Amino acid sequence: MSLKLAIHSVTSVLAVTAVSATSIHAEAVSYRLDMTRDGIVHEMVVYDFWSGEYPGPVVAIGKTDKGSTVIRGSTSLRNPTNDAACAVSNGLYHPWAAKSKTDYEIYSVIGNTVYTATKDLEIVHHVQPDSDENPILKLSAGEKLNRSVYLGEGFCQYVVGDTQKEIQTDCASVSDNADFTMTELPTHKMEQWIKFDCKKGTSIYVNVEELLKQKGVTEGQIESYGSVTR
Repeated sequence: MSLKLAIHSVTSVLAVTAVSATSIHAEAVSYRLDMTRDGIVHEMVVYDFWSGEYPGPVVAIGKTDKGSTVIRGSTSLRNPTNDAACAVSNGLYHPWAAKSKTDYEIYSVIGNTVYTATKDLEIVHHVQPDSDENPILKLSAGEKLNRSVYLGEGFCQYVVGDTQKEIQTDCASVSDNADFTMTELPTHKMEQWIKFDCKKGTSIYVNVEELLKQKGVTEGQIESYGSVTR
């Protein structure tokens, strides 16, 4: 089963266009999954976009957008131990790339961070970041915010306790708030991945850091907000 299908079994997947911080707030969805790295199982958070106002890097495969290039990766994201070859279309791979997204998917994988309220408190749920009418979320002492994900422009997303209720608020109102204690730290570094559909009908997952070291792959650049180039 593909990761996307596995995610669908938890909740519906929403596409992230990443055209603005507001749209990211509206569409970001995260999932908590166990990942094995170097034989150790870590509780990780997976989300289908790259964080930040100007998310990077830009992956350029091939010298031009014509033709294909053989890259290597793993058939598993959860435990990427096997090695597989995959012929993919040349082009730019990035959330802002004009290339059709039908043959690849972007993921971020981060360790789970949990904040626990030390007293009854209220935080603003920024449904619309610039609005004065955002709802107030009341938390009781002992309630937790987990699956911390950085969105952009100083905003983060959290999930309340064991529910699927996702809230967005400015990161500092949680991380720098004396009424919250960080009760669970990430046990593994952040990773960025791309899932490629291969020319032969199979698919692989490739760690972006490792992908940029492969032959025929270079790092492109952000030309302007919303635009990338080689």
